Amino acid sequence: MRRFHALNPEFGFSKFISKKSFTDPSNGYLVDDNCVFGAEVFVIKNQANIECVSTLKAAVPYKHSFRISNFSKLQDVRISENFVLGDQIWSIVVYPRGQGKGKGIDVTIFLHLLDSCQKLKVNYTIGIKNQYTDEHRVARDSRWFTPPDDGWGWYSLIPIKDMNDPKTGFVVGDCCIIEVEILLLAISQNSLS
Repeated sequence: MRRFHALNPEFGFSKFISKKSFTDPSNGYLVDDNCVFGAEVFVIKNQANIECVSTLKAAVPYKHSFRISNFSKLQDVRISENFVLGDQIWSIVVYPRGQGKGKGIDVTIFLHLLDSCQKLKVNYTIGIKNQYTDEHRVARDSRWFTPPDDGWGWYSLIPIKDMNDPKTGFVVGDCCIIEVEILLLAISQNSLS
């Protein structure tokens, strides 16, 4: 019994019958220099789900900045413009008043993979830029992104009170800057065969 699919489209036997037995006229395999070959095939299950993972060795990190004006006036969610990395479309989603377990306490930020037929393994960094110093608020993670999903990020990246404190440098002139860096490590594609 064998499973045929795109990666293994054929199977056979390296030694089916000896040449001596095949050419012996008394066995009846070869008659008047002719022979007949046949195969019986029974399909038990005609589909398999195959996942092919490709790793990327010379990947270059991609950086994107999202500037949010009138930050103190935002009450709900703010979504960045879509940006493209390779063939994938991404966005940054910011909840200035928090979401989930961070609601009302912490700023929540997520990275979303919007449009892809592939699963992607990425290292990513989400940061809130300190506009006075180089002491940015940064969080890093490594995840498989599988669209459609809710994205990955942090419910509690920074307390709301720290974000809005004018001395911290995260909101200056009622503007904040969110920065992401994405390093694509692997791509996984599913196919039926």
